[in-house]
Amino acid sequence: MIRERFVPFLLCVSLTACAGDMGGTRALSGPEDGPWSWYVEETVWSGEAVDSDGTVLATWSYEVPEMLPLREEDGAPPVVLTAETARTPAEERMAAVAETFRQQFRVWAEEADFDALADLAREDRARAGGGPWTPYHQSLEDLSVYCSGRMASVSGTFYYSGGGAHPKTLLLGWDVDLSDGRSFTAGQLFEDTGPVAEELIRQAEERAAGEGRDPGELFWPDYAQILSEWGDGAVAVTFDASDMTVSYSPYHLAPYAAGPQIFSIPRDRLSPYLDEYGRALLEDVPSTDG
Repeated sequence: MIRERFVPFLLCVSLTACAGDMGGTRALSGPEDGPWSWYVEETVWSGEAVDSDGTVLATWSYEVPEMLPLREEDGAPPVVLTAETARTPAEERMAAVAETFRQQFRVWAEEADFDALADLAREDRARAGGGPWTPYHQSLEDLSVYCSGRMASVSGTFYYSGGGAHPKTLLLGWDVDLSDGRSFTAGQLFEDTGPVAEELIRQAEERAAGEGRDPGELFWPDYAQILSEWGDGAVAVTFDASDMTVSYSPYHLAPYAAGPQIFSIPRDRLSPYLDEYGRALLEDVPSTDG
């Protein structure tokens, strides 16, 4: 059973003028028949699996962002734009973007595969002979959302506890083009990802030197190769107003004891390497791709 609750979470802020009634939201730039704002709520999806005797075998809880496009008109309450409430083609597009954004997280929740964790818990409890049981658990937590103009960037942490020596921790990121609601990989924004890789390698080697260690000891021996593949979608890359952050989960770049490895690069240093699409998303430069 899925239980959901909605709580105010975070306001997406763009670079255009304030819209007013929603506690500091700002209107996204768009056609002249606006104004509109994006408002973000945190949706919590949760559930559990029980054994035949009623014992809770496993639980799950996912914090998921819900992007709500709003119509804001003077003297009227904001209206959430949906296929039913949209009055113009522009509003229909915003409603479609919100639905595409929402669907990506539904797909992610399915791929997180709680049923597999529940089956594992059932098998392990049976193998242990029944009796008292500490439920296995998986969750998506620590959600953060940044919006600017045409882009939304979402980060979160996935925790998985399934009877192993260590709980599993995965740092996750979603970057979304607000013109269509679809995710993109950071590598798609660059004409050349090599300079970013060089900076990540430099930071990693500086970090190791700061601990008086060889980088091949602090990180995996092939750390340079791993870092060179930063833009292929296998690592969490997210953005905020000032930085691009590249986050490696435990075990990805270094042994578990070293913990997650997180690197930040100021966005203004990325500009020389962006392609047209990257400039459109990160610098709000109009793109000929529409």
